[in-house]
Parts: sequence; C-alpha cells; structure tokens
Amino acid sequence: NQWPLPEDKLVALRNLFQEQLDQDHLEPSTSPWNTPVFCVKKKPGKWRLLQDLWEVNALMESMRTLQAGMPAPIMLPADWLVLIMDLKDFFFTIPLHPNGKPKFAFTVTAINNAEPTQQYQWKTLPQCQWYVAKALSGVHKQFPDARFYHYMDNILVVVSTQDELLRIQPQLFHALHFHGLQ
Repeated sequence: NQWPLPEDKLVALRNLFQEQLDQDHLEPSTSPWNTPVFCVKKKPGKWRLLQDLWEVNALMESMRTLQAGMPAPIMLPADWLVLIMDLKDFFFTIPLHPNGKPKFAFTVTAINNAEPTQQYQWKTLPQCQWYVAKALSGVHKQFPDARFYHYMDNILVVVSTQDELLRIQPQLFHALHFHGLQ
C-alpha cells in the first residue's frame, strides 16, 4: 500500500514519474504487487525518488556477495584534492526480465484523490555499482594512485596533486559520457 504523502511530495512524485515515463523507463501496470514510493528533497531543491523494495528483496534469490562491503569515505586521504562528479539523478542500466517487472510496481496517488490512482512498473532499474565501476575501469588504470568512491549518484575522486586533478577530470568525464552516464 502507498503511504499517505503531503501535497508537495505528491506533486514532486508525479513530476519525477512523468520524467521517467517520457524516458521510457516505466510502463502502465495491472500488477497485484504494489511497493510504496516517496521522495526526499535534496539540498539544491531537487527531489530524489525512493521506492521501498523491502517486500521484493525478501523474495529475491540469494546470490554470492558482489562486494564485501561499501567503501568508507573516512579512508580517503584528508589532505588530497577532491573532485566530485554528480551523475544525473537516475541512470537506468539494469533491464528487468518481463516476468520480474510486476514485482517492481507502485501506485501514483492523485493530489487530493481528484482522479483514479495510476499504477506503473519499471522496465529498467536505476543505479548499478558494477556498471559505474566498468565505466571507470579505464580511468583507474590510467591513474592508479587516484582513489574513487561511488555512492548513489556521486563519484568522488581523490588525488594528491593539482596536476593529476586537471589530467583526470577530462578523462573521467569522457569515460562516463562514453558509457551513457551524464
């Protein structure tokens, strides 16, 4: 069931979903599944979409550990220079199998219940650590002393010199763009 949301969040959700519909990441659904969605406001005033996949995750088949843990930003050298690349809020790289799509369904509630709710399901899923790591692998090889930290839609690159920072930035931008990341 969808959680009740205040009007500002409903407006933001509807706008976020319309963007995803326009980009062909969503499709209408009649799924018996329904996972709650909500959004949080980011600092620059933009909204981030969140979907509670707890029920879906509980039914997923267990896989081996893909990464032993998350990198800790505290491990980055404090006196090095930092380059922050903000990826576009959503980058969709994981196509869903047609049989799996209904499990990722959600309902978009109308403001003040003025119209029927609309149900959608994802055609692709956002975020993929593996895909970003693949996109950055060539830059890693070119700059073996640089430290990379990817979290959500941000990539932090930490280097020891200004010269290295100036050399890595265009390479990083090119690698991300080449792999379709904005």
